[in-house]
Amino acid sequence: MSSLVYLNGDFVPKLSAKLSVYDHGLLYGDGVWEGMRLRDGEIPHLDEHWHYLAAAAEVISLALPFDASEFHKLIRQTVARNVRRTGYVRIVVTRGPGTIGLDPRKCDPHIVILVDDVVPFPTELFSHGLHVVTAKSIRLDPTNPLHRIRSLSHGHMALAKSEALRAGCLDAILLTPTGEVAGTCEGHLFWVKSGSIFTPPREASVSGDVAADQVRENRQVQSKLLTVANLFEADELFLTGTAPGTIGIVRVNNQDIGGGSEGPITRSIRTATLPPPAVEAIS
Repeated sequence: MSSLVYLNGDFVPKLSAKLSVYDHGLLYGDGVWEGMRLRDGEIPHLDEHWHYLAAAAEVISLALPFDASEFHKLIRQTVARNVRRTGYVRIVVTRGPGTIGLDPRKCDPHIVILVDDVVPFPTELFSHGLHVVTAKSIRLDPTNPLHRIRSLSHGHMALAKSEALRAGCLDAILLTPTGEVAGTCEGHLFWVKSGSIFTPPREASVSGDVAADQVRENRQVQSKLLTVANLFEADELFLTGTAPGTIGIVRVNNQDIGGGSEGPITRSIRTATLPPPAVEAIS
């Protein structure tokens, strides 16, 4: 069975879903998105996902063409039409088609909702952990509002991810212009020392994420500015994000972290929050 995409009020097969080449989401990266996990037919924390989407739209002065209630309804309708119990849901709102110029005044927002699988890392790595590098090609600037939200202007993330892949790794740790740790391409970074958990302050980290918020709420997590040198002092490192779930980072820049394997705190959080769901056979 092929995935169905919600596209401006219609449900169409994913290979037939098309937007105008004049859409400002394509021409200028002018739009926002939010990703959600589907587990057992439900999407936990849907209100929080709405909050992040609405906040991102406000940053770029994009008037969403639906309210919170309609958002809930659209997401649930799209999940139901795809007859899915597990997977990943992403809503994308573009500025819409207009002229080839920057002026957005003639654009009407377009809505896309995808229900599919996304597994950023092979399943077998979740109990072993990731090897990562610190990105040299890009610095994440927390003062740049487009670096603080899930906009369609994520070229900086793609650049860092490509750098990691060239180094034989699947993720990269992002640094701020002043050298502090901001997170990773795929999620928020958590640092463990002597049983205590730390994470970069919200104002110095990657965009907000519901899964990372749950770790903060369910564990005693402290804010701490971290440098690259601090990473190698950790007993454990792990990242958490809505798409990947929780996974340990066991090697940074070819140097082991802790014992070079998943630590007990990482394991307890990973198993409590569940690993990414099994991929369903959908083309």
